[in-house]
Amino acid sequence: MQFIVFLLISDKELILHEILAETQDNLSQALPRYESLRQPDIKALVRLVQISYPWQYNQDPLQKRLWTINFLLRFLLNRVFPFLFNPHSFLMIQNHELSYSEILAKSNRTTQVLSILGGLIILTLLLNLLT
Repeated sequence: MQFIVFLLISDKELILHEILAETQDNLSQALPRYESLRQPDIKALVRLVQISYPWQYNQDPLQKRLWTINFLLRFLLNRVFPFLFNPHSFLMIQNHELSYSEILAKSNRTTQVLSILGGLIILTLLLNLLT
């Protein structure tokens, strides 16, 4: 977690300097502007901490196994169909060129595709059972 927060601070330090220069070092004007610019990434970072590797302290072995299956599924699907599935957010966080908002959006998109695919599989199985 400290590493992620450090990246958040160091990568965006330039933005703060630019805003300070624009506002002539007026903190009462610069900080609200900086906060509004950084808000989407901060919200995304909070969510990514919750979903990227939540079971790192082995608090629930079953949930950790399910997370591992999810991780491996996304990893393999991304290798086979990179145009359709993004890697797991745990891997995307290591790409310094992506913002936290972009990573979360990509992760959510893959989740939606997996949900649709899962729904279609269940629907197909049900139709096969009925016929």
